[in-house]
Amino acid sequence: MDGLDLYEMLDREISLSELLKIKVRRAAETGSPFIRVRDLYPK
Repeated sequence: MDGLDLYEMLDREISLSELLKIKVRRAAETGSPFIRVRDLYPK
């Protein structure tokens, strides 16, 4: 998670625990260690 992810998380009012749960699941599904919040939650 980088600074832009933290900004996007706060801007979209996503809880840290929810975001981490989704990021861990996506990493397990794809094998990719990093995915941006804006890719998980497109506007």
